[in-house]
Amino acid sequence: MVWPSRKSGKSLNILVLDDNQQWRYILKFILELELGITPTLASTGKNALEVLEALPIDVVISDLSMPEMDGFQFLKRVQTRFTNTRVIIISGDFDEKLPTPDQLKEHGAFAVIPKIEISSKLVNILRTI
Repeated sequence: MVWPSRKSGKSLNILVLDDNQQWRYILKFILELELGITPTLASTGKNALEVLEALPIDVVISDLSMPEMDGFQFLKRVQTRFTNTRVIIISGDFDEKLPTPDQLKEHGAFAVIPKIEISSKLVNILRTI
């Protein structure tokens, strides 16, 4: 899939989806500090889909392991309903019960980042968009 370039200098509209409040605020802090972007926050996949219906979101940063609707299920719904929205999957643990990073990318994830590498990789990936 080819994504349009964002060289116009327009700020990205970012949604952070994580069931863990601490991680939502860590990501919010990183985005504000490094990129000057204040993201929209969501704690459930259902809430994130409601945000996508209401707001033009360029990028969703989604946790993989969440109750009710996990990041993989969320990714598949975004791919069918919001085709211009990129999804970056983050996870603290890629265990055998969850899709692998390669499987996530095959299903349309723009990037997959372990949470321990957030500070070193996320901002650089977002700067390429």
